[in-house]
Amino acid sequence: MNGNTQRNRRGHGFTAFELLAVIAIIAILAAILLPALARARETARRTSCMNNLMELGISLHLYAQENAGAFPWSGGNGNADCLVRLVGDYVPDENVFLCPSDPSAAFSKKGEEPLPLTSYVDVDGSVRQSYDYFGAYTNAPITLPPAEKGLPKWPIMWDVMVPANAGAYDGFDSGVGWKRGSAPSFNHVPGGGNVLWLDGSVQFVHVAQWADTDLPAR
Repeated sequence: MNGNTQRNRRGHGFTAFELLAVIAIIAILAAILLPALARARETARRTSCMNNLMELGISLHLYAQENAGAFPWSGGNGNADCLVRLVGDYVPDENVFLCPSDPSAAFSKKGEEPLPLTSYVDVDGSVRQSYDYFGAYTNAPITLPPAEKGLPKWPIMWDVMVPANAGAYDGFDSGVGWKRGSAPSFNHVPGGGNVLWLDGSVQFVHVAQWADTDLPAR
């Protein structure tokens, strides 16, 4: 009786070859499925990012309607402190300024008090750590044209792109605050970023279509 039981147990076991075959199949399935899951996750994040920019676009247009058609402005030269002043009255939740695909973006560190709001590009605690604002670089406020002329498709806000060989933050004059390393980097893959246009629409624009590292339109 005991001998039969031992033979039955051996007969239902796995050989080393069978175990290796199962492991190989699992590895192959993982290699096939993981990239697809990563793409699906990034697609969801890109869509969430588009929703953020749409919300910001609505906020900017509401501000313009109450300020003689002019968008927020802080004097140009890379200064966008006006965006900080939007938080509360026009942008109830500052997290709308954070792109879901930007892993470094945060308004507070885990277990720490929230960082003071700033407007530096790509700096923790800033309303421009994920998205840049065209009004920071203009010589006058962006003003909506008369209704009969329609709204031109000009970029207002977009995903920050970090150029190659980026250094530390170098101040308002250039309007940059790069800190993510030496490789070119967009928030989204394949390389590109979402762009909010003046007409309120949001579009994903591939890197080859960007004018330069700061501006997604020519």
